[in-house]
Amino acid sequence: MKITYNWIKEFVPVAISPEKLADKLTMAGIEVKAVEPRDGDFVFEIEITSNRPDWLSVLGIAREVAALTGKKLKIPAGKKAHARAAGSAGWKISLEDRTDCPLYTARILTEVSVGPSPDWLRKRLELVGCRSVNNVVDITNYCLYELGEPLHAFDAATLDGGMIVVRRARPGEKITTIDGQERALNPSVLVIADAKKPVAVAGVMGGKDTEVTDRTKTVLLEAAIFRPVIVRRGRQSLGLQSEASYRFERGIDPSVVEIASLRAAGLMRELCAAQPAGAASSPALRYTGRTIAMSVPRVGKVLGITVSAARIKSILSALGFAVKNKGPSVLNVQVPAHRQDAGAEIDLIEEVARIEGFDRVAASLPSIKMQVAHDSPYQRIAKAKSLLTGLGLDEVVTYSMLDRKTLAGFWDNDQALVAIANPLSEEQELLRPVLMPGVVAAVAHNLRQQQDFVAVFEIARTYQLRQGRLHENYHLCVAVCGQKTVWLEQQKHRVTDTPGFLHLKGIVAALFDRSAAGPYEFKAVDAYRVDIAGPQGQLGTMRRMGGDVLDRLAVKNREIYAAEISLNAIIGAGAQQHRYAPVSRYPGISRDISVVVKDDVATTQVIEQIKQHGGEFLQRVSISDYYKGKPIPDGHKNLTVSCFYRSVSRTLQEEEVNAAHNAVIAFLKDRLQATIR
Repeated sequence: MKITYNWIKEFVPVAISPEKLADKLTMAGIEVKAVEPRDGDFVFEIEITSNRPDWLSVLGIAREVAALTGKKLKIPAGKKAHARAAGSAGWKISLEDRTDCPLYTARILTEVSVGPSPDWLRKRLELVGCRSVNNVVDITNYCLYELGEPLHAFDAATLDGGMIVVRRARPGEKITTIDGQERALNPSVLVIADAKKPVAVAGVMGGKDTEVTDRTKTVLLEAAIFRPVIVRRGRQSLGLQSEASYRFERGIDPSVVEIASLRAAGLMRELCAAQPAGAASSPALRYTGRTIAMSVPRVGKVLGITVSAARIKSILSALGFAVKNKGPSVLNVQVPAHRQDAGAEIDLIEEVARIEGFDRVAASLPSIKMQVAHDSPYQRIAKAKSLLTGLGLDEVVTYSMLDRKTLAGFWDNDQALVAIANPLSEEQELLRPVLMPGVVAAVAHNLRQQQDFVAVFEIARTYQLRQGRLHENYHLCVAVCGQKTVWLEQQKHRVTDTPGFLHLKGIVAALFDRSAAGPYEFKAVDAYRVDIAGPQGQLGTMRRMGGDVLDRLAVKNREIYAAEISLNAIIGAGAQQHRYAPVSRYPGISRDISVVVKDDVATTQVIEQIKQHGGEFLQRVSISDYYKGKPIPDGHKNLTVSCFYRSVSRTLQEEEVNAAHNAVIAFLKDRLQATIR
């Protein structure tokens, strides 16, 4: 929106420069995007937020200026006394629905002389971006920008029946708007009509047939309030936009309707030689503003500065609020009609802060009380899904019902199966006790779509009978198959990786470690199965699909690996404790051990033994390589273990690291019968 500096000065006798005024407004929340000197004036381009329709006028901005500068606000009189006239001059107002139009007023002016506007009026409108039409239309636009109330002037001689009807459009009705376009109306559009036809789209645009022209002698001046949502629907339905609709959609101040009508009538008397002949109106609109109790001590507590009750009262009164003392430290504040956005005490405190100045609030650090957050089961599941997708897996959703043939090879406890009493088909006779059949079938489906590599997961409920009762538990199933090709930029070549048990193990370990689910271990059962165990028993299993399952799914020359775990350990895990440890200022030393051990020696056992006997300087142990095959003897595996040594208080000597590392090697040879390569 644009307004001018001199226009503001007609409301508030400000003495500061336009630039300083623009800065004050911006600091108070009314962003002045630009100040441009033009034709002996300064044009302010202001960004108006949607919750402050009262700022869509010179009056609204001037009210803020008065509060910021401590000056008194004055409203131009417009010779109101001369604009009044008794009676309705034979005109009637009819409202079909007062919800759509709470208030409609019509002022009749005769002996109107229509012509060009005087230079001061034309120039002021052009400065704010409004094209001059004639003196009557320019006056209605002038009052819109000045007071925020859209007005419309009809040529009264073109209206039939001596009446105005505010109603919804009838099916099939049409109107030619003042832009010369014929528009088809519908019942969602509110119109202003005479006794026979629509003459304007309410709150949006007037009709071509009733506009004021050089031949107009009698004017019906409309000032009204329309329901914002009905104006928005009508505008969108007809594809129209106007300054009037922009304001009606955001809400009109009921108290300014009469003021704007009298102001415009007074200007028409001065500039158009018009004579007031009467006025008609719908029943008066009653407005009862809400009253908010405001605690003076709370203002200081929220803002962090001391503001006296007298200063608070002065600020709010300048903004149009009615303030009375309720007690020694409590104010009763009545919200004016133009401030429907103020609905609570905190809104009033914000007003005090804006006008008093945010720069008065001292900079301080917030008081933060650290608390351990406890995630809900759904949050823990969401975090698990986020981790799995971050590891490169895609989520799938499978059916919760299946048949016995699909379940074959995945489940062998018929007593725990939950049968459907009246299945819709043979394929839906059971509730799934595990997720693996459906997820593995999803992998097979993707392989048939010519996918080279498939890695998917599902987290969902499973259903089992235990001691005659139905138990529902969340399970996670991960399945991988195919060959994944990775481009190594540094080596300038591609590496093809075929996932297996180790791939699944890494996924499961990452999930359990991130979820603080407690201790766990992997136990190989045979070449096709690895169990995952915890302190309370089995947590899940990893499987390599057998030939019968692959044949049933028509998977040829591929291996599918899947893991399924119960999420009870993850959902019920306590909050993970994170403790800060300072980073050592001293360098560390990394040493690798290439060790050959028997297949029955668990990798975790090797790591734990190294940790226990690595000495005080050993900080990290990890497996960097795993290999089986020639020249490693049958029944053995080769592990490359990376050990990282560092002191938090000094730089380690080569001899100290060698001693610790040699002790680890000696222990592996002695206890695990390992061979060092």
